[in-house]
Amino acid sequence: MSDILRKLFLPPIFEKEDLNRTARVLNVIIVALFLAALLLPGAIYLVGVVQNPGSMTDLRQIIVMGMGLTTAATLVGVRRFMYQGRLRLVSWLVTAVIWLGLTLTILQFDGLHDNTIVAFSLVIAIPTVLLRERKAVAIFTLLTLLAMGSAFVAEVLGIIVYTPRVVGLADLVIISTLFVILGVVLAYTLQNLNRALERAETSEAEAAEANNQLQQLNADLEARVAARTQALVTSAEIGRHVSTILDKVQLVKEVADEIRDAFDYYQVHLYLLNEKGDTLELAAGAGHAGAELVARRHTVPVEKGLVGRAVRTNEPVLAPDVTQVETWLPNPLLPDTRSEVTVPIALGDKVLGVLDIQQNRVYGLGEGDADLLLSISGQVAVALQNARLLAEAQARAEQEALINQIGQQIQSATTVERAMQIAVREVGRAVNAPHTRVRLGPSPRVSPSDGPALEVDVENSVS
Repeated sequence: MSDILRKLFLPPIFEKEDLNRTARVLNVIIVALFLAALLLPGAIYLVGVVQNPGSMTDLRQIIVMGMGLTTAATLVGVRRFMYQGRLRLVSWLVTAVIWLGLTLTILQFDGLHDNTIVAFSLVIAIPTVLLRERKAVAIFTLLTLLAMGSAFVAEVLGIIVYTPRVVGLADLVIISTLFVILGVVLAYTLQNLNRALERAETSEAEAAEANNQLQQLNADLEARVAARTQALVTSAEIGRHVSTILDKVQLVKEVADEIRDAFDYYQVHLYLLNEKGDTLELAAGAGHAGAELVARRHTVPVEKGLVGRAVRTNEPVLAPDVTQVETWLPNPLLPDTRSEVTVPIALGDKVLGVLDIQQNRVYGLGEGDADLLLSISGQVAVALQNARLLAEAQARAEQEALINQIGQQIQSATTVERAMQIAVREVGRAVNAPHTRVRLGPSPRVSPSDGPALEVDVENSVS
């Protein structure tokens, strides 16, 4: 029984709240009309019995009773459409039922009077609130005007004759039903207006919040662009500076110090690859810890750590959180390291060393730092190459000068023994050897028949 009553008097439930609100309003209107359609025939019958005891109900009462029962049956069918989710169709049908009932009432009975005019306002209000379509409002407005105009013409021509009568129970049912429907429509309209105002206020607040966030974002972007621009300028200045340094030891030390001071990094190390290409030797480190590691001749095999991976891949290696990297090598002198980026110092495919940057904040280093340091490392690679070429050129020049000097001194000697002494002394000095000896004996290519060979034994001590 409860299921039957629920299906008869409770609205369906949908996933969307807008559909649920519309369904509740339609349900109240349908139930009110359904109850009025059932109560109206009984009220008319009771009024007829009271007013004319023992008489039969007249034709008009029979017609009204038939209209009520037909309306009730129609509304039962309309509810089935509502449970199918066809709320738009139900809104059209409910409005049409109200319009048809009012039209038949004024054309057959009362004519055009105040109560019917008020009732017809519902015909325009319902599609306005539920359907929210200009087409539906226009159609039912035209139909209402047509019905009221027809009633007016019928009364003027005497087709409908209005007969004043005493208000009865049937009028109470009709008026109560109309006011229930009107109250529901107004409540639904007010609810929609309140929701619209709430949405507008929420949208305004969200728009203000979005505007604040946009302003903050713009400020952040401007700050980041300014910082990036300054970083590029600083990078260019470092590049110009290191290009003027031709001493390798001075070069690596100043690169480490300038990068740390310019970008406020926790630690900056510069490794150089040894001649075998299997070990990275720490050539410079900014700060006390870096100087201590350099003094200890700190090295890292190319098979280990982030610096080793930078050599093997010839690409930057970024670790925003070093605790999440299995190959990271912690250093007891650097306990606060939280993020690290290693950038190869390379000329094409030839890796000369690695620039190792460490920060004391998780995610303190990012892709921007890697890109910036990569541009600096390229300039450092060129500077290292220039310093190496200059050192080689100077060594060759010094060697040639020494050879030329020794040759001149040998040419000035008057005896073989003196020439050998000069050669021994100058070669010993050149190679920094403490003792140098040259012994001239018989050549294996000289036969005994050629006579005895010349033997000279000269020894020179170089301290």
